[in-house]
Amino acid sequence: MICRVSMSSSRSSRFETKPEDTALGCLRMDDEPEIPAERLKWRATCYEEAGKAVIHPGLRDDFKDLDKTTSKFGKMKNESDHVGDVWSNPGTESAYAEAKHQQKETVYHSTALEPLGRSYVRGHALPDHMKNDNYSFGKSSVSSEVAKNLLYPRITQDDKKFKSQYVVSHGAYEPGEQKARDYGGEGWHGLDKDKHRFGVGVGSHVAFNGASLGVSSAMTMPETNATAPKNVEALKDLRDHVGRARSLGHGEVSNRPPVFGKSTLPIGNEAKECIEGDYSHEEQLPDHDLGTTNTPGFRNIATEKRAFGVPTVRTDIPKFSKVSISDSQNYGDDVTAQYLMYPQDHNLKGLGDDEFSGPLPKGELLSIFKSLSSFQGLSDAQLEASWRIADVDQSGHVSVKMMQAAVNEMLDAEAYAR
Repeated sequence: MICRVSMSSSRSSRFETKPEDTALGCLRMDDEPEIPAERLKWRATCYEEAGKAVIHPGLRDDFKDLDKTTSKFGKMKNESDHVGDVWSNPGTESAYAEAKHQQKETVYHSTALEPLGRSYVRGHALPDHMKNDNYSFGKSSVSSEVAKNLLYPRITQDDKKFKSQYVVSHGAYEPGEQKARDYGGEGWHGLDKDKHRFGVGVGSHVAFNGASLGVSSAMTMPETNATAPKNVEALKDLRDHVGRARSLGHGEVSNRPPVFGKSTLPIGNEAKECIEGDYSHEEQLPDHDLGTTNTPGFRNIATEKRAFGVPTVRTDIPKFSKVSISDSQNYGDDVTAQYLMYPQDHNLKGLGDDEFSGPLPKGELLSIFKSLSSFQGLSDAQLEASWRIADVDQSGHVSVKMMQAAVNEMLDAEAYAR
């Protein structure tokens, strides 16, 4: 904060602060400067106004003085360009002009062969019976013919004789069938394709004049006998070789024992004996200390009256007159689960069903019925009469339910008397 100090002739001095240097002036932001018009048109916020036409910023000054009410874009059509003028052919304004126009069109080949509104004229000379309007091509079907014969026609001739034709035209060979080009004669050099086998060792000459042997020799690498130290060759034998088992260094096969493993035990230990066991009657008896303890003084003496543990409801100890909040013991007066699962009608008001069945003094009970809106029309004499009806045992304590039943009985009697 910048402050200015003014010194006076006296010893006392005071500070004068500018309005913009105060806390309010620091928190209050100045208004943003306005954007010049020549720069505003290049900003994207210039098009935020709804319904405003989007014009390139470079052309905006050109449309500044344009009157939007009279300006129209596009090409104006002539007044004579109507639908009728476009569809009408020139020179056919009258019947005579149309006839002259058709006479001029007859010189064209397309006019004679492709007349407008009719089929293509090919110049075929049809017989007289085909010129009849009722004539139709094809063969009429029989109405009683079964559709099954059309969908599944019967095979009346063998199609195998046409197989050779489909092989030539479509190459329709059977799966796994050898292609037979039927060169014949000199093409096969008199060889039988069903019996002849190519290659060496099958009773025929060498294929390709011995050229095929070069391929097999190139693919087969001969084993060369190279002189090398024995320890190097022994190390190579311990490595993995393609197509052979790895040597584990156990020596030659001839030095190995003919039988591996351990000989079987003598006959007698069968699976049945292992499962069922072979125990004597004394060994199968229960142990003498089963269910008891062998330590003196710690015998398991079962008594029917003794109960182990602490009961859930503590009826064995007295309840204090004032129970502490930290006391979690259940003395038998806690709310049961039925009260939580099936809450009573006036539970939200803090009243249980026992509040209506418990005895109350006369003054308290009458004040309750006087405050009820449903019994405000009753007089004191009527309430006294209801009290005497409810107080059957002359104890002076009546419950709410008994008082309500007495009031209803009195009202029913008065209504019946009328």
